[in-house]
Amino acid sequence: MFDINPPKMPSASDVLQDALDQLSRYAIMVNDVEQAVDVPSELLEENGRLKRRVTDLLQVSRMDALTGVCNRAFFAQRLQEQIALHRVRGQSIGLAVVDIDHFKQVNDAHGHQAGDAALKLIAETLTCLMRETDLVGRYGGEEFVVLLEDATPEGMAIVGERIRAGIEAAVVSFEGQQIPVTASVGLAEGCVQGIEDEFGRRLFALADAAMYRAKNSGRNCFVVESMHRRAGGIQLGALSMANCDVDE
Repeated sequence: MFDINPPKMPSASDVLQDALDQLSRYAIMVNDVEQAVDVPSELLEENGRLKRRVTDLLQVSRMDALTGVCNRAFFAQRLQEQIALHRVRGQSIGLAVVDIDHFKQVNDAHGHQAGDAALKLIAETLTCLMRETDLVGRYGGEEFVVLLEDATPEGMAIVGERIRAGIEAAVVSFEGQQIPVTASVGLAEGCVQGIEDEFGRRLFALADAAMYRAKNSGRNCFVVESMHRRAGGIQLGALSMANCDVDE
């Protein structure tokens, strides 16, 4: 289960952000010439280097080390923030769960370095396909998540096919080999209701279940679900179903 409400302990990014905030508060304001005139240039330079270092560390603490997209912890934090914001705006929010098909076979046939290359390519592809306002993260293993602002069932179907087709077209090049990859995609959207933490868990559970429906439907397809039309969840975008392998 996607934990969007972890124990209230300061994360590495929280600690680094606090350090950066303190540096900003105590930074010397070079715009005030009268105050800065007596400050040694070496101190100003060191202050700048320290701030840049903390900023870099903060960025690293939020990233997945292999793929460069945001990590699970930061994604969960941003999801919670966006749920609260979408409640205020009265807008629906969307979530996509993307799982690479037959990823174990890629590792077994070509080695784990090829698997890593596939993960990097999928992350890059998702980042290029999404809007600047959307957020791509790695949930773990071969599974990625995408946070989608201002979502609709129709818009989610467009996104689902965009992801499916984009990944299918993104062939992995590794040591002279061309390795095809596909993905199963589950998408869910809904207008924020009830307790925000619980809403986030239900949204992820619905998107995750939709992803497994896509797997069971033959892979290389997507399924869209709406939290407010659950009984009539719509399955769309199985445009390459004829090419799918129905084996588990």
